Amino acid sequence: MANIKTSLDELMSVDGALCAAVVDGASGMMLGSIAQVSIWRWQRPVTVKWFAPS
Repeated sequence: MANIKTSLDELMSVDGALCAAVVDGASGMMLGSIAQVSIWRWQRPVTVKWFAPS
């Protein structure tokens, strides 16, 4: 069985994905989220990826 982190990584592998969330269908509670943001710093893009479990 996949855990939330693995599921989020798989969702982010979709072309063009900027963020993803795993939500419990019964309660509507977010179980985890992930986002990829490009930050322009020193004339070059820096990619930041984070995982925030709820």
